[in-house]
Amino acid sequence: MSRPKFRFVGKPIKAIDQLKFLYGRGLFIDDFKAPSTLPPMLHVALVTSPHAHARIKGIDVSEAKKMPGVFAVYTGQDLIPYHKAPLPINTPAVPTPHQYILAVGKVRHYGEPVAVVLAEDLKTAKIAATKVKVEYEVLPAVIDPEEAIKDGAPLLHEGVKNNIAYHDVFVYGDVDKAFAEADVIYRDRFYYHRSTSNPVEPLGAISYYDKLTGEMHCWSNWQNPRYLAGLAAAVLGIPPAKYHAYRLDSGGSFGAKYAVMYTAILTGMLSILTGRPVKYFETRGEYLASWHSGGEERVYYVEAAAKRDGTILALKEKIISDYGAYMGVYSPGQEFNPFAQWTGAYKIKNVYIEITCVLTNKTPTSSAQRGFGAPQQAFIVERVVDGLAEMLGIDRVEIRRRNFIQPHEFPYVLPTGNIYDSGDYPTVLEKALKLSKFDELKKKQEELRKKGRYIGIGLAAVPHRSSYNIIEMAVPNPAVELNVSPAAISLRVNDVGQVVATVYFAQSGQSHRTDVAQMIADALGIDINDVNVVIEDDVLCSSYDAEPGGSRQTPMMDLLVGEATKRLKEKMIRMASVILGWDIEHLVYEDGWVKARNNPEKKISFKELAFIANWQKFRIPMEDVGLEVHVVLNSPSSRVDPQRRFYFYPFMGFTVDIPVVEVDIETGTVKLLKYYQVHDSGTIINPLVARGQVIGGLVHGMNDAYLGEIVYDNKDGKLLSTNFGTCFFPTSKEIPEFIIEFHETPSPINTFGSKGLGESGRISAPAAIASAIEDALRPFGIKIKEVPVTPDRLISELMKKKR
Repeated sequence: MSRPKFRFVGKPIKAIDQLKFLYGRGLFIDDFKAPSTLPPMLHVALVTSPHAHARIKGIDVSEAKKMPGVFAVYTGQDLIPYHKAPLPINTPAVPTPHQYILAVGKVRHYGEPVAVVLAEDLKTAKIAATKVKVEYEVLPAVIDPEEAIKDGAPLLHEGVKNNIAYHDVFVYGDVDKAFAEADVIYRDRFYYHRSTSNPVEPLGAISYYDKLTGEMHCWSNWQNPRYLAGLAAAVLGIPPAKYHAYRLDSGGSFGAKYAVMYTAILTGMLSILTGRPVKYFETRGEYLASWHSGGEERVYYVEAAAKRDGTILALKEKIISDYGAYMGVYSPGQEFNPFAQWTGAYKIKNVYIEITCVLTNKTPTSSAQRGFGAPQQAFIVERVVDGLAEMLGIDRVEIRRRNFIQPHEFPYVLPTGNIYDSGDYPTVLEKALKLSKFDELKKKQEELRKKGRYIGIGLAAVPHRSSYNIIEMAVPNPAVELNVSPAAISLRVNDVGQVVATVYFAQSGQSHRTDVAQMIADALGIDINDVNVVIEDDVLCSSYDAEPGGSRQTPMMDLLVGEATKRLKEKMIRMASVILGWDIEHLVYEDGWVKARNNPEKKISFKELAFIANWQKFRIPMEDVGLEVHVVLNSPSSRVDPQRRFYFYPFMGFTVDIPVVEVDIETGTVKLLKYYQVHDSGTIINPLVARGQVIGGLVHGMNDAYLGEIVYDNKDGKLLSTNFGTCFFPTSKEIPEFIIEFHETPSPINTFGSKGLGESGRISAPAAIASAIEDALRPFGIKIKEVPVTPDRLISELMKKKR
């Protein structure tokens, strides 16, 4: 499908905000100063548990209180009256007891806060926190989710039997028949370990409660301050109409700052108590031990049924998910999110899914992480396809060709219910093979093996869904039968013909303002320099917008810009009809002009109409005074049917990834040499921005594949990954050359045909790199069944093979 030519869409236009940040003019938590009219700010230091599981026998704060500069010290018991509602949890059916902002009676994970010190400066607060004495009765900890569900295992919460917070089974199609008709059955166990987003800037908030007005003001770096405002207000007992959540710049999020609002609740609660502004900005260690650092740790028991020709008939998965000490706001949505692309790029008609969500003495996986469950499922599907290829003696490229959804089959309905809008998987695969010179790579691989070097060539063909709709929260919660994730935009044309577009979302580095400006300029046929995109930074004054997340913002803005500019053009046509005395049916808007259809010389320009609309309103019909439009649209997907099938991610992109790795069999280290990818995310609005987003996601996926892991002591549950020295993340030293090519299959749903792509790299890279490592070690017969593939795990496997 050929795409129309645009003047600005598709061009590598530099991000609007780049100079602001290059010159150090961003306004981050540590840059922000509370207004001088407010009382002096207090600073927070936490006292946290050194144990994973223990009863709190007593807390002595007397010595800390005596320190000069200390304003107050509070324990969890002190703050109980200030919890006006339970800490937010999406699923009432999950039997997790009331969770407090500071632990009360018992700690359930290492690093859980038990007390808080407020002081005039941060240094004093931190010193005083070391003087708080806590007496603990240490209890047995349970760290392994499979051990946690056994009879007799230590219980985290009384009343939660076997530590199972949620269990459910979903069956689509005739799974039993498919397995009965299969020629081969593939079985295996996989483990996807806990990892973290590790944004450069951790989380923080500054809150001030104004007792005169009853209003709460909160400045934060959250990814979704609108969500924060509603839930934090409920816990604090503040009417939503009096909770101001202000958007500050954010040093990255990748999901970590999406749905955990404890910094806002804690600082808000303390401001209510003290009457002063309160600031809390977590340390890296506190981030890694907090409610939002870890994500999506799962054990999979998988079976796949197939015919001898490689046709995959059915997929059966039993999943044990480790949620840590508490279920969080989006729990267990991480399980349902991958229903949007459960069977990947393949025509697998029969699916069995059994989900068990387990509580352990680890950090809760309360927030999101880039991909939100999709990387794990992509890893499973691609590992299964590779396993079947080897079992059947079919080339791994060929087995994918045989099972691909074909271009003529779109829109394609998955057995789990979601609809893939468009795609051309065979073409993207062929382009990727050509881009990487796949056959030449294999020849070089054989040559190097003879010299004792172990090079691996990976392959993964992975769809990536975009524009979330929060429908994944509906199934386990009868109270939430349906949910939507609207977005909003306002357009106003000033007297010189410049468009001011107001959007209502936070930014954390995605350059959405630039994308929006490009789309508006092309839709109206005006110069991009005549478009100014501004962000409303007080949520209370904002239109409703579900904000960035789930790769939604670009395709949703595409949808919004199309509708808003359509309404604006219709308004201009009505104005021109009255001003010039032309019949509306004879007028058309084209390239910045309203013209007569049959006489193009009869026309009036965008700028002329803008001047009249602002300064000569008497010439305009009353209903059209002011060239302004405001549009709020729901996501085009919002459905769970009686068979519990989900339609909730309307845009589906696709990538084929071919990474090349080298494994050192003496040290177990993996080096990523090159990474080839052909990427289809519909129409690319800005290739400069898109490439940066894709590479960022791939680096995040590298982390999951063989570098980063949140590690706990298996005996006492102590967190061992407490800083960048013990919780690795890729640096420029590890990042390879990325060779990326875009293939465009425009979405038929929105105006320009864009799809989201911010999460795609983390979704596809773990599967692709695991494939490459396994390929490198093929002479040893080593199978990659868990990630990250760390040196100690590889050496252990190599040692087993040498025995």
